[in-house]
Amino acid sequence: MNPSAAVGKMREQMKPAVEALVQDVVERERLNITIAEQVQIVGKLLNDMFGLGPIEPLLADETITDVLVNDLDQVWVERHGRLELTNCKFRDNAHVINVAQRIAAGVVSMKAVRWSCASRRRQPRERRAAAACHSRRVDLNS
Repeated sequence: MNPSAAVGKMREQMKPAVEALVQDVVERERLNITIAEQVQIVGKLLNDMFGLGPIEPLLADETITDVLVNDLDQVWVERHGRLELTNCKFRDNAHVINVAQRIAAGVVSMKAVRWSCASRRRQPRERRAAAACHSRRVDLNS
């Protein structure tokens, strides 16, 4: 797939092309994976392309009020006032930084920030984004 083909398109517009690409790779490489696993791969690719990568499903969960990324394999959520370690993982540090930059896009000058972790918090009836930088919380909605 030509990466420029995705420029300016919406998630649902790109979904058929990503599905076809995954199907092609599965067939060409003779991978023994189920349709459900293919659907999961397509979802992960689309989340990386159009959302906040591996934390996107966490943000869709209305019971989660905070998402804390401490390391590429250490993602916590706050649910009902309690912190829970998730099985959510990033590929590498660059992946974490890419998602943190998306959260902060247009609000915080990336020249002035060195990311150690990121947080996305949902307030009741309102979604709010925040990034924790060197132990201080920066409110991205103000």
